Amino acid sequence: MTYVNDHSVLGVGILFTVMGTVAITTRFYVQCRSRRLGVDDWLALAAWTLVTGEAVIMMIGSATHTVGAHSPADIGAAILYYDGWDQVLLERLEFPFDIMQPLALALLKLSVLFFYRRLFVGRIFDIASWTLIGVVIAWGITFVIALTTTCGATIMANFGTLNDLMTRCGHSFAVLIALTASDVAVDLIILAIPLPLVLSLHLDLHKRIGIIVVLLVGSMATACGIARMSLFARILGPKLLSTQTVGGVSSSDDIGIVSILMFWGMLETGVAIVAICLPILYRLVRDVSPRARLQSLLVFRRLQGSKDDDSSFLDGAEFQPGQSSPPRRFQGLGSILKSAMKLSLGFTEERGAEWLQMRNQSTIALSKRMHAVTTDAMVNAQQHPPRSQIWEMKEIQRTVEVV
Repeated sequence: MTYVNDHSVLGVGILFTVMGTVAITTRFYVQCRSRRLGVDDWLALAAWTLVTGEAVIMMIGSATHTVGAHSPADIGAAILYYDGWDQVLLERLEFPFDIMQPLALALLKLSVLFFYRRLFVGRIFDIASWTLIGVVIAWGITFVIALTTTCGATIMANFGTLNDLMTRCGHSFAVLIALTASDVAVDLIILAIPLPLVLSLHLDLHKRIGIIVVLLVGSMATACGIARMSLFARILGPKLLSTQTVGGVSSSDDIGIVSILMFWGMLETGVAIVAICLPILYRLVRDVSPRARLQSLLVFRRLQGSKDDDSSFLDGAEFQPGQSSPPRRFQGLGSILKSAMKLSLGFTEERGAEWLQMRNQSTIALSKRMHAVTTDAMVNAQQHPPRSQIWEMKEIQRTVEVV
């Protein structure tokens, strides 16, 4: 008995159904609450539907004793022509599972790339990100077409014996190996994108490391992909049926071999759907942590105290006749305006109204001038960026808040 059996297959099916549902539901709750729903969220939702479909297939396979089971013992070379009910049912479960794999993986990768586009801007990043988005879309479509057409017009060969699969669908094993290898390669490129972007920020080293760690949580799924690639290369390689055991099971145990491949495929997509939600879910954990609640309470009490003080200054303080200057308690702008209104200072009501009108006009003119200067500075900075600035950051504060 190997680690892939009826119980472990059922366990991963239930586990990733529950964890994926909780992760995607919480992600949408956080994004809707902050009004930040974007393309990456909808792509993650689409990926979740496919991952859940794969988990359902795993649970069906466990319940029917096909995925996680084994071929008849000591069947030997006769496995090539074995067409028992369990073999046929396994092939009918494996085919849709294999089609869902590249679709789910492509959607997961696209969700990560569009999440990066929320955080980073810059000409070089735009070119790199859009290029990768095009590559991922082409990658997913290519492998879906390849997996559905490996048997040509005889698509029913996918549900036949192992001999039918090897003779009529000669390139199916090579397609699966290419799928896993290219999957890992694209993952590594995507994971490497944030490194130069974050390291170029003018932040403390521990904050930059924290941001990188949060953004690289997807490496857990990549680790599963690397293990899966290794298994595919060993099991589906040219040594199949020429050695006694492959992947910890007999080389003639076709049901056991397929179960191992489906198990690791489920692990990769299941871990990935949870991992792509973690950077966003961390905001919820941060907000409900005891430290965050304590800081919010302290800030609220400080603001409440300032409000009470300002109210007492405005309502309780009176300027006494003969006093040479206003009390020192009038420190706020509202207090100064109120005390100025109470002073006669030789102004009549008409002169006072004219003075207030002139003051308002001066304030508006000054605000317009400051706005014009700020706008000119921003335009100039965009047209003439520093030569040393290769990457730009959009909403740096939001990125730092993730950590």
